[in-house]
Amino acid sequence: MAMDWLRAKNILIVTFIVIDVMLLVSVFMNYGVIEPLKEKQEAEDALNILKSAGVQIETEVPQKTPAMALLRVELYDYNSKNLINRILSGGYSEEISGDEHVYKTLTEVLTVAPNGDLYYKSMVPLIFNVSIEEGLLNFLTSKGLAEPGMYIDSVEKQGDTYIVKITHQVDGYFLDISYMQAKIGPHNIEIVKHWLKPVGYLQQRKRVVPAYKALLSFMSGVQAPTTVKDVKLGYYFRWDEAASGEAVPVWRISTDGDVYYFNAYTGKPER
Repeated sequence: MAMDWLRAKNILIVTFIVIDVMLLVSVFMNYGVIEPLKEKQEAEDALNILKSAGVQIETEVPQKTPAMALLRVELYDYNSKNLINRILSGGYSEEISGDEHVYKTLTEVLTVAPNGDLYYKSMVPLIFNVSIEEGLLNFLTSKGLAEPGMYIDSVEKQGDTYIVKITHQVDGYFLDISYMQAKIGPHNIEIVKHWLKPVGYLQQRKRVVPAYKALLSFMSGVQAPTTVKDVKLGYYFRWDEAASGEAVPVWRISTDGDVYYFNAYTGKPER
């Protein structure tokens, strides 16, 4: 009789342990604990694979995988008379060269290409008592060329000339290929502007794949050894001849000399 009771007690103990484990697993799954642990292990495994394949990572690999929607963008119409009058000082002449519109004053030339590219050159040097960055932003604002989301990415001095690169950010994400570049010399200033106008998000949002999946795709398409300098999440739009379209979420992987884009929904290369 005592043996039967002891056996029954042991069975009850084991049963309660099994129930507790099942409840614990259920709680973990409901509150999303197991999935992050799984992804963390997968990320560590991926980094080990990359290292073994000769791909060195010299940057922090993002861990977040937010839900993102396609971003609707369109090109600016720089041939607007109001904008031309603001950019150029005084009266100007207008001519058509091929498929480009060229506007000229005595000291300025403004060229507008059909794909939304704008080229500006002034033979009057910029003179200001502030930093290059602040002086350039003031100049762009005065000419109506400043835009929301402008971010000065780099300032490089080459001899007596400064090269300033300005990138485009939308809600904290980069928007490639939307940028400005200014060349500020002692006798003139030149500006190239390839800028996209965000007009809203599409309604459907989808969670992006982890960055390590894009890195594994990157590994299969490059020749090792190579070094990854930066990994960022943002938007990418292929210009081609389109005047508008959807910029897709991408993982941008930068090496010493090249930049690669991978669709953030699939992890596959953007063509």
